[in-house]
This record gives sequence, structure tokens and C-alpha cells, in this order.
Amino acid sequence: MKSISIVPIKWFALILLLNPFFSLAQINAGSVVMNNQAEVDAFDYEEVVGTVLIQNGPTDLSPLIKLKKAGRLILKNLPVTSLNGLDSLQVIGDDLQISRCGNLTDINALSQLESV
Repeated sequence: MKSISIVPIKWFALILLLNPFFSLAQINAGSVVMNNQAEVDAFDYEEVVGTVLIQNGPTDLSPLIKLKKAGRLILKNLPVTSLNGLDSLQVIGDDLQISRCGNLTDINALSQLESV
């Protein structure tokens, strides 16, 4: 019986992980709706192709720090004072909407935003 060497598979995996042309980014091809802090805390995407809707309760957006691209971003009825956590956001494909966020005084986290 012929033995199979696992070494080439290990090398292939290592090359794949170290190659900058292969991305392991987390991409959500749909939309994401977050209605509470637990849903924000569980967010783990660098890109959301559809809409990111955050509404009615989350108080801390810092778990969104990985997000770099979104098709749309809607922030509605949030008690936040800043958008800290959206610091990595670079591209919003269609639309940015912020409404009924009366405590919001600091939008500096959007300084990396290149296009909407």
C-alpha cells in the first residue's frame, strides 16, 4: 500500500494563508439587521454587500470595527453619542442614513470613509 504524504498539503495551506492575493475576509452577501447590543457584539464581517441596519437600542458600536464596506448603512433611533466602531469603514455603496439619533455629537469615526 502506498503512503500519502501530508507535507505538501501543509505547505499549500501555509502558502495560501501567507499569500496576499488570497483573502480570508468575512463577507456577508445579504443584509444585516441589528436591533440590540447582543447582535452588534456578534457582528464579525469586513463587508456586507447589502444593507447594514442598526436600530432601536444598541449603545456601543465598537464591535463593528472590522467593517470596511457596506452596500448601505442605516443608523436609526440609537442612543449613541459617537460612531466609534465604524472607524474602519471605507466604502458605502449606495446610501448612508442617520436618523433619530438625538444624542449623536461625534461622527469622527467616519473619517476613513472614501466614498458613498
